[in-house]
Parts: sequence; structure tokens; C-alpha cells
Amino acid sequence: MRPFYIKHKLEWKPKSYRRNFDPKFVKILEINNRRIGFYKLSFKENHWHLGDLQISGLFRGKGIGTEIMKLIEKTVKMKGRNSIKLRVFVDNPALSLYKKTGYKMIEQQGSSYLMHKKL
Repeated sequence: MRPFYIKHKLEWKPKSYRRNFDPKFVKILEINNRRIGFYKLSFKENHWHLGDLQISGLFRGKGIGTEIMKLIEKTVKMKGRNSIKLRVFVDNPALSLYKKTGYKMIEQQGSSYLMHKKL
């Protein structure tokens, strides 16, 4: 995330990022006992919010992101909800993943899009 913050001239505060890293909302992604990334899913107002989805560069482009999105959607459905929102930088390659998995742009807010999917 840091490179996107810098590129878009936003202030990156590692201490703040770590402080907001709440383990009860974060799922660590592992393959063969090797950490490859994480995602953060929390409930806000009347929808679930995907706050982060980060996958190591070595594992991108292999369909893992698509499978993780399916898992996240299944989790949200099991919790009795049918809506997920997320925010993504306009030039983040993950934008294509979100579009491919059915997320629609609601609005552009500065250098990011707010996206939504009804499940």
C-alpha cells in the first residue's frame, strides 16, 4: 500500500497503519505454512467492508485473488449479509480483479474508487 500512498501524495503513517491492524478483523493467508498475504474484513453500518487485500507479488496472477474473493463473499453470506464495499486506488492492478469478480464502481473519491457488490 505504501507505494500507492506515496504515488498519490498521501501521507503514509506506518505507526497508524500498525495501530489500526486489528487481528480480530484480519485473516492471514498462507500456502504450505508460508505467509503470502492478508485481508481485512469488518462490518460498517449495513455492509461488510474489505479494508485490505494484499498478496505477495510472487503469488499474484495465479488465481489466488479470485479464490480469496470467493471465500470472502461466502463468509459474508454465512454471516447473513449480502453486501460488500471496498476502496481501491484508481491505478491499482487489483482493480481488474474486483471488476472481474463483479464489483461495481459507486463513485470516485480523489485517487480511489468506492466499489460495491450485492451478493
